[in-house]
Amino acid sequence: MKIITVDEAREGLILARPVEDRMGRTLLRKGEVLTSAIIDRLESFGIQNLSIQTEIESVPSLVAEAPDTPDTKRSVRIATEIETRFRHHSDNPRMQLLKMAALSSLLQKDKNSR
Repeated sequence: MKIITVDEAREGLILARPVEDRMGRTLLRKGEVLTSAIIDRLESFGIQNLSIQTEIESVPSLVAEAPDTPDTKRSVRIATEIETRFRHHSDNPRMQLLKMAALSSLLQKDKNSR
């Protein structure tokens, strides 16, 4: 998870946490994909910060869409193992960067070994 300002938001980012207004009402649910219209609306409501998913957190949804091949299964096992090992560090930005670096490195090594 990464916290960004609404000014930094761009289409396609996925919310890691719900967005609430000043009264505590939910404006957007966790998992919503940002569009330009949504970003404009958030600005009009005075929302300043958003919690968005990192690339790693998006792996489960990407896996569901991936073809069922031996290479894909191996990549899924690697991603799942990394996610499991870092699951207790979701609020630590440094650990999230380390997790992304580890996943990227391991997937690249796996790809090169084929």
